[in-house]
This record gives sequence, C-alpha cells and structure tokens, in this order.
Amino acid sequence: YILLGLLCFANSRSLRRAYLYSALIFTTLMLVVSEVLSLFHALALRPLALVWAGIIIILGGMVYWKRALLSAALSEKRTKRLKFSAREKAAFTVGIIILVLTFLGSTLYPPVSSDALEIYSLRTFMWQQNASNAFFPTYAYAMLFSSTLVDNIIVQINILSNSEVFGSLIQWFSLLGCGVVSSLIAQSLGCRKKGQIIAALAALSMPLAVLQSTGPKHDLTTAFFASALVFFIVRIVRNAKG
Repeated sequence: YILLGLLCFANSRSLRRAYLYSALIFTTLMLVVSEVLSLFHALALRPLALVWAGIIIILGGMVYWKRALLSAALSEKRTKRLKFSAREKAAFTVGIIILVLTFLGSTLYPPVSSDALEIYSLRTFMWQQNASNAFFPTYAYAMLFSSTLVDNIIVQINILSNSEVFGSLIQWFSLLGCGVVSSLIAQSLGCRKKGQIIAALAALSMPLAVLQSTGPKHDLTTAFFASALVFFIVRIVRNAKG
C-alpha cells in the first residue's frame, strides 16, 4: 500500500489524492487476488505470500523507475509548506487524537459484537478453512452474497498475520479515507483551507463513524466509496464546465 501511495503521489503531487487513488487501487487489487486464488482453492498462506511478494517486487521496481518524478514531487511539497492558524492547528489536533484513539481500539481489541461473531468472523473462518470464498452450507444466506468486499480483504489479512486482531483496521482506514475525501470534495467545490479542514473534521468526529471505526461492520467502507464517487462526479462536472 505504501508503494502504491508513493506511485500515486509521484503522479498526482497531492498527498490526499494519493491516499484516495492508492486506496481504490489497493482494494481492487486485493479483491482480484482473492477471487483468482479462490478459483483454485488456493486462498492460503503460501500462495498469498508468493502473490503479494511478487506484487511488492513489481511495485518496488515501478517506484525505483519513477524515483526522479517522486523526488521532484517531494521537493515541491517541501517548498510549499502551508501555514496554519491556532484554530486550524487545534482542529488538526482533535482529528489526530480521534484517529489515534480509534486506531488503538482497532488493533488492541478483536471484534466482539454479535454481528462480528455470527456473520463476518464466521464467513472469513469458513473461507480460510475452504481456501476459497466460494459458497458454503449455511443457515444465513446473506453470508454468501452480502457485503463480501471487505471480508475478501480481511481474510487475506487474517491469513497473512495469523490473527483476527487487525481485521477492524479496514474500517479505521475507511474513517481516515472519509476525512480525506471530504476535504477533497470541499476543495473541489471551491472551499479554502479552513473549509477543507472543517469538512475533514466533521467526517472524522461523527459519533457513529467513530464507533464503527473500531468494529467489523462495513458501513464506513461503503461511506468511503460513496464519498469517492461524489468527489469524482464533482471533478467531472467542474472540468466539463471549465
């Protein structure tokens, strides 16, 4: 993900857009890996490790190839440092505190809600056991087709880390993504720095979003993709008018 972020930053020269683009590409990549390996019942540790090692090598080569462009983007970022007022710094501090606390909640404690234990964790466990995300016998038909994108990512994290603790990080990254995309939407609509900070903080500090950022539910991921869709629509409309 970091390598993807560097590539996207080298091309977009924006940290926020780099986060958005790399998140969308990385999510798509993980879904493709899960689906392809599942066709051969190879959704297991060794095949996953080999596939991701190959992807890392390829991305590392691409970063090395783009090193001059990346260096220029980093130099440009250093020379264009923004100045923030005391209120803007306070808003940043509140956002960082929210992200740090929710990150700790996501990593220190495994999911324990009823939804996690009865649907999401059970589904990923069955996929790990079968080495495939194919249908399996179940009394809850929703487990076979409902909200499978996030679980296709979580199952790979669980297999590679041999733990279920990090599964909630998907929702934490979605919370961060919602804040980033909200600020990008505000920027696309013509808001200045202050308006972009307010938009990001509003997205990060919503009580329900904070609560769900430490759990296994998929609502924040849905919100992130919906926000990304709005951002691209706004950009397309503004470019068409411009």
